[in-house]
Amino acid sequence: MADSNYTTNVTVSDDSQNQVGVSLNVGSSLYELRVKDKDVYDKLGQGLDASIRNTPWQYWSETGDAFTSPFSATLSTKNTEYDIFLLKNPTGTGIDLHQYKTFLGSAITAVLFMRVYRNPTITTNGTSQTPVNMKSSNGAGVGLAYTIPTISARGTLIRTTIIGSTVGATATSYSNDYDLGLQLEPNENLLITVESSINNTPVYVSHLWAELPAGSL
Repeated sequence: MADSNYTTNVTVSDDSQNQVGVSLNVGSSLYELRVKDKDVYDKLGQGLDASIRNTPWQYWSETGDAFTSPFSATLSTKNTEYDIFLLKNPTGTGIDLHQYKTFLGSAITAVLFMRVYRNPTITTNGTSQTPVNMKSSNGAGVGLAYTIPTISARGTLIRTTIIGSTVGATATSYSNDYDLGLQLEPNENLLITVESSINNTPVYVSHLWAELPAGSL
C-alpha cells in the first residue's frame, strides 16, 4: 500500500544520467536501489577511489604522504629516561604531521616506559635521520627526524605507555597507536623517550606519520 505522506514522484539518476531504480534482490528478498549493472561494473573496473576502499593510512601511503623513521639505540643505565627520537615540523611548511604509530621493541626481557611529549626545549637536534617514504617512487617530505637529541625541558607530556609488566618473557614489543589524531602543526616538535628496567637495553623503534595540508583533516 502506498504511503499517503508521499505524493510527488522524483526521478533519481547517477552521475552518468542513468536512472536509479528499485528492484527486488531475490537472494535477500529485499528491495534495493540500483543503477544499471553495466555502469556499476564500469566503475568497479576502473577501481574505487582509494580514499573509499582503503584505510586513511593505506590511502596516504598510496599518495606518497606517509613516512617512517626506523632506528635503534642502547639504554645504558636502568631507570633512566632517555631522549631517543625527535620529529620536527619546520616553520612555514603549510603541512600538518599526523602521527600514526610508534613501534618499540627489545630482544631482551625488560619493562620499558615510552613517553611522548609535544614541543620540548631543544639544545641540539641530535643525529639526523632520513625519513623513508612508504611509496618508493615519491621523495622526501617536510618532517625532520633526529635520534638522541639533547633536551633541556621535555615539554607537554602526551602519553606514557608501560611495555612488559613482568620479568620472564623472551622479548618485549609494543605498538603505540595514535590513529593519526596526534598532530604537529608547523613550528611544533615531538619527542619520544624510553626508560628501561635493565641496564644496557637495546631498543628498536619505528615511528610513522602522514603529512597533509594544514587543516585538511
